[in-house]
Parts: sequence; structure tokens; C-alpha cells
Amino acid sequence: MKKIRIFFLIAFIHITLINAQVNLSISSTNASAGDTINLEISIDNPNTTLGGFQFIINDTPNQLDLLNVVATERTDHMMVNFDASTNVVIAFDLTGLGLEEGSGPVLEATFVSNSVYSNTINLGFSDYFISDLNAMPVDVIIQGGSVEITGENPPPIFSPVNLTATAGYQSISLLWTDPNESDVEGYRIYQDGVVVGETQTTEFLATDLETLTEYCFNITAYDLFVESDLSEQVCATTIDQYFEVAQNLSATVNGLVVSLDWDTPEGFLAIGQPCTEGCDYGTCIYDCNMQCVSSATVESWTGDGLCDDGSWNIFLNCDQFSCDGGDCIDPYTGDCSDDAYYNSNNPIPENSKVEYDLGVVNSNIPRTELLNYEVYRDNQLLGTTDETNWVDSDGLTYLETYCYNVAAVYDEGTSGYSNTACIETVLSTPQNLMVIPGPGQLNLSWQPHQDNEQT
Repeated sequence: MKKIRIFFLIAFIHITLINAQVNLSISSTNASAGDTINLEISIDNPNTTLGGFQFIINDTPNQLDLLNVVATERTDHMMVNFDASTNVVIAFDLTGLGLEEGSGPVLEATFVSNSVYSNTINLGFSDYFISDLNAMPVDVIIQGGSVEITGENPPPIFSPVNLTATAGYQSISLLWTDPNESDVEGYRIYQDGVVVGETQTTEFLATDLETLTEYCFNITAYDLFVESDLSEQVCATTIDQYFEVAQNLSATVNGLVVSLDWDTPEGFLAIGQPCTEGCDYGTCIYDCNMQCVSSATVESWTGDGLCDDGSWNIFLNCDQFSCDGGDCIDPYTGDCSDDAYYNSNNPIPENSKVEYDLGVVNSNIPRTELLNYEVYRDNQLLGTTDETNWVDSDGLTYLETYCYNVAAVYDEGTSGYSNTACIETVLSTPQNLMVIPGPGQLNLSWQPHQDNEQT
């Protein structure tokens, strides 16, 4: 009896797993450019009666327009709705019968080709949900299809030019130029003959590389129809000098606005950063010579008309302090003055400044200078900043996931990526919901959030 019970238990588990899984597929066909195309959408559910299903039909590239969706013999008792603008299809049953166990077409979708060029259009599904009669979800296996379109030859795409590679620590930065007059969809990056990424901009950062190792790259451009030939190859060897990375990158999202914050690289002492060693003046910062000096004195002396080039034991004649607020700018070169040029040509009134006691000179601090930060979204450079924060609102869409990194840029090289911070943009909640009772019904009304693009 024990053996029989075990057998029944295994059989029950096996049947349960089978019942929880169905196959969703779409047919393939050939057509001429501009033709109307009929495709069958099939569901195989040999062990499960289904209560309803919904999905989005995807065509890649987007060269088919949905015209109609109709039921088949298996679904003629079900309600079928579709949205031609989004390719959303919904079918549900109000009779209690559901989609009986079986296999074969459940819908026929009619499309029209919207391009004059030859191409292969790949078909698939997204945002799909199939439920049983109890409205419980079942596992779905997807099988896509394709449409081979015969038409005119698409216009050629030229290869990217002027490709350059700049080596960093475990990374290589790539820049190139696009010679195409018309817009392309994007670029593919080939590392030693293998695709390692895609981007919509003319720059890319290859990361997670070995140190002191040569890597070679080519770039192609592509549109909805064709991909260009490979660009000329460039090679670069990663360096072995490590530069401290930015710390504790975090991201928050509000609608389509992402706010990033991070900390100065750990252990790095930079001009203008707070300091404590040898500071007897309250709040202190590093001046241009990495001396720990009073921040209140720096604030009051910056832009006061006198060049603080060390004449009063404080050095503010560098870019971080905007050349002492403009007091130390050489009128001939426009650069920060490294001497008392301003003072020698403009005698300082006696007792115009009180001589400042020299702070602790940190002679053992590395003189590597932190210049700014590069901000990346999904491996694409957004821009640079000398602050430790960034606001991104350019080109974001709702319900998408974006991942960010920050690289610290020094006068001797660029660090690797910081930690990765990812967010998903979300729709804001609807507003002003009202319920108005009626005969045998409740009427709901609301307003969409003004920032949303919901469908």
C-alpha cells in the first residue's frame, strides 16, 4: 500500500504541473510589402480549461499595423477586444465554459505591412496573462513567429568613422562619428569580434576588463532594416593604476525625474573638500596646496579683489575656487595666476589683510587631483559634473528600468564605475476618485495624474 500511495502522490504532482502550463504561439508567413496579412494565434492547453487571456503582440521592427482580431471556433463564445494603437488583445468568457482543453487557433489577427522595404519581421508576445476558470494564473510558454516581407532594397548605412579608444583602469572609453545623413536606430559594439553592447549615442564605456590587457573594438550602425559594415578597428591596453571610485551611489525617482547622489571617493582628499587634521579654526577645507584652512576665511577672501596666491599663506588660485573668485585670473591668458601678478601690478594697501597662520601642510597626501565625475545611464554617458549629485529627466519613459553609475575623473586618469543604482519609473496614482450610486450600479469617475502618459 505504501508503494501505491507514493505512486499516486507522484502522479498527482505530475498532473498538477502539467495543468499549470499552456503554450501560446503565433504563426509565420511570407508577404509582399503593403500586403494584408492574416496570422493565427494558438493556445495549447491539453489539461487545463482557461477562463481568459490577454497579451500584447510585438512586431520587431514595428512594420505591421494591426487591423482586426476575430475569434475562431474555439473562442466564438468569448468576448474578444483589441486596441490597434497598442496591439493589446483581451479575450474572456462570461458563460462559465471557458476555453476548453485542446489545441489550435484561438484568434485570427489581421495586419497590414506599412513599409516598402524587404525585411524580416519577428513576432512575439509581452505582458501576457492567461488564467484558469478560478482566475488563477497559469504558466505560459511562448513561441514567436515571423513575416518575411519582399519589397524594395533598403538604403545602405555607412560605417561609423573616427573611432577612438581611451584606456582606463579595467575599462576603455570609445568615441566615434556617424557619417549617415539620416537617423540610425543605434550602434553595436564589437569587442574582439563579439557583440558586447548597444547604444543610441556615439560613445560607450566597456567595463569589467582585465588590467594591462589589450582589447580591440569595431562599431556598426543599424536601422530598422540593415546593419552597416564594421568600422575600422581600434585597440587599447587597460592601465594598472587604480583610481578611487565614487562611493554610495543612490537613486530616487519621482515620475520621470531621477535624482542621483553619491559620496566623494573613499580616502581621497581633494581641494575644496572638508578637512579636520590640524584645523583650529572651526570648519576647514583644503586650499589649492592641500592645506587645511578656515572655510570662513576662504569664503570672505574669495572675490574680494586681492589675489590669494600664497602671499597671505592661503592658496586659492586654482580652478576649484574659480581662480580666487576671479581675483587671480591673468588678463592676458585668462588662466589662474601662479604668482603675485595681480599684486605686483596693483600694490596692496598696508594692513589690507591680516596675515593668516598657515594650516597643517599635508605633504604626505597624494597630489592626484579629482576633477569631476562622469554620470552614466545604462552604460551611456549623460554628462559630467563637479558636484556629488545629478538630476536625470532626459528621454525617460514610464514603467522602464534604468541603471546608473558614476566614474571619478582625475588629472591622471579615470576610475572604474561606482556601485550600480537602478530604479523603475512608475505611474503616479489617479486623482479625485468619485463614486456615484445609480439604479443597481455604482458609477466611478477619476482624473489621470497630470504627469502621466498612461493608456
